Amino acid sequence: MKFSFKSVLLTGWHTFKNNWKFIILLGLATVFAQIIVRGAEQAAIDRSAILSLALWLVSTILAVIISLGWSKVFLNLLRHNHADWNTFKTEPKQWLLYIKSSLWLVAYSFGYMIIAALPFIILGIIGSYADVYWLQIASVIAGIVSVTVVAVYMAIRYQFLAFSVIDATSSGSRELYNKSGSLTKNAWFQLFGFALVSILLAIIGVLCLVVGLIIVIPVVSIAQAKIYDMLKSHHA
Repeated sequence: MKFSFKSVLLTGWHTFKNNWKFIILLGLATVFAQIIVRGAEQAAIDRSAILSLALWLVSTILAVIISLGWSKVFLNLLRHNHADWNTFKTEPKQWLLYIKSSLWLVAYSFGYMIIAALPFIILGIIGSYADVYWLQIASVIAGIVSVTVVAVYMAIRYQFLAFSVIDATSSGSRELYNKSGSLTKNAWFQLFGFALVSILLAIIGVLCLVVGLIIVIPVVSIAQAKIYDMLKSHHA
């Protein structure tokens, strides 16, 4: 399935324009909450290991809540043309499902990275024993490149995991992980192109005294939700 970058970004722009007050207020609230928790976590590092660990857990759960909350808001804005503070609420079972699905993603990503880097690690060891300096350098560079390629591939392939959790009914975490990956199976290169466009827009936003990011981030995120809905309908 193919989609138009211009079309999905225009959808993101019009949706943002019609709901900009709510989106910006919600954005400020979520950023403020993260700053408070992160600040408390940093302050507790040198005082108490137990308190620091507890705050780290709170920070992690808060990040999950915020990610799922925004995903739900964007989907509601697209599907129902409405979202409010109650829309942001998600259930603990969804948090747990997202965490477990993310752990599958981390596990598989880590495994693929090891497989990709292993040949170059072996070459580096051979170069070290043979005292071939150029082979050591080349193996390190090639290893870094291979790991980066795997990381980018997995990030693009499973970028709709949070949206999939919002729409999940009774799927298990591994099944949900597989479903989110199957959505992008035949659209990876186009999604990669969209990611590059998104990065370019973010750079432009930064150049516009950073204020542009207040517009770019929600517009791109809503466009991403639109792409998810299109892919989901295509695979239905």
